[in-house]
Amino acid sequence: MIVLLLRALGVIAILAALAVGGALLIESEGRIAISFAGVDYPSLTVVEALALLAAATGAMLIGWKLVGLVFAVVRWLLGDRAALDPYFGRTREKKGLEALSRGMIALAQGEPQNALPHARRAQALLGPGEATALLQAQIAEASGDAEEARRHYRQLARHKTTATVGVRGLLAQAVRSGETDKALAFAQRAFELRPKDRDVQQTLFELQVRKADWPGALATLAAMVRARHLPKDVARRREALLDLEAARVAHEAGDRRTALDRAEAAAKAAPAFAPAVAFAARMWGREHDVRQATRLLVGAWRQAPHPDLAAAFAAIEDDDSPRARRRRFRELLNANPDDPETRLLAAELAIADHDFRGARQAMEDLAAEKPSHRSLTIMAAIEKGEGGSEQVIRAYLARAVTAPRGAHWTCDRCGAQPAEWTVTCAGCGGFDTLVWREEEAAPETLDAALLPLMIDDADVEESRSA
Repeated sequence: MIVLLLRALGVIAILAALAVGGALLIESEGRIAISFAGVDYPSLTVVEALALLAAATGAMLIGWKLVGLVFAVVRWLLGDRAALDPYFGRTREKKGLEALSRGMIALAQGEPQNALPHARRAQALLGPGEATALLQAQIAEASGDAEEARRHYRQLARHKTTATVGVRGLLAQAVRSGETDKALAFAQRAFELRPKDRDVQQTLFELQVRKADWPGALATLAAMVRARHLPKDVARRREALLDLEAARVAHEAGDRRTALDRAEAAAKAAPAFAPAVAFAARMWGREHDVRQATRLLVGAWRQAPHPDLAAAFAAIEDDDSPRARRRRFRELLNANPDDPETRLLAAELAIADHDFRGARQAMEDLAAEKPSHRSLTIMAAIEKGEGGSEQVIRAYLARAVTAPRGAHWTCDRCGAQPAEWTVTCAGCGGFDTLVWREEEAAPETLDAALLPLMIDDADVEESRSA
């Protein structure tokens, strides 16, 4: 306050001096006579008077600066370390920014040890700040000093303007170190700060999936959809998968109503996705609503036949005879009669009913056109059921051993081939990476799941040793 008052008085004094000088010049006739306190001073020419006026003005300005410097020194001595910045700060700022720039360049060149002295010099010149803290955090990370980086990120997280940077730094550290609980907490905080950030949303979603937080993942998915960060078809499929997992959790907890609602939502979001439709159908079957279960399964089979759908259809009435089951399956088979999966299923049902001629008619030339472990094993069962020669039966079984496995679940990320679909791959932890597809590679071992139906135990052991 005193400084402002002194500044105002200085400005007034300068203006007054200029006004007096101008008046004297106007009244003078070539020379200016000066009289003060009864004393007459030698007259001055106009040029001399202007020079004197300029000198007086300069002296006043210098005096003003000196007064300000004195006050600044006093404030500095009293503890205000920034009091002298207006007099010496520009040089310090320039040097500080130059050191900061050199540190960033050294870090970008992959030389964290060379960057660290520049960062420390920048902090000494510029004082503690966001830019220097961030640079030192990045240098610490590049040097492998996680604790030092964490200290700087925490410092950044405490300030409103840099909270997002600090929290995201702490989040990245927690993810790298495998601290899922901490990472999830940091991700939720980052989401609160930047709810529309694509990377924050994706990280939060992945962590929620890893922790099996299906309601949380659904909420994050909704935010991603609102921000238009996902195509509609991808969002619908993810919604179906999350609803399916929520339904499974509810079913295991004994909450039948929630399980049925979530399963129905999953089947509605992905009506051709076999695991979701099969689970929903089983839920309706437990509610003794055969019509609804059949409707879901037939609709999915019409779009994409799958063994899981056939298994769920069989489970609707699991105590019927082979002949009754075969009749009941006609509605499912007629939904997509020309698909290879339909023909294989029809042949299996006929074999169970001991109708080997019907099984051969269902297979037609499928084993020749599309040989696989399953199709060749079925042909071996047909030959045995019709009384074919052991040589032909063993020939089919021998080909089945080296034949392609057929369609199965495969992880697009790591190549794992689990027996059943799961929302995350057991091999790599990837979300929604399992796809149902055929591969040319043959299985390492012969799957004997159907062999008890087809040949006796002695034949199984003999075929394995062949």
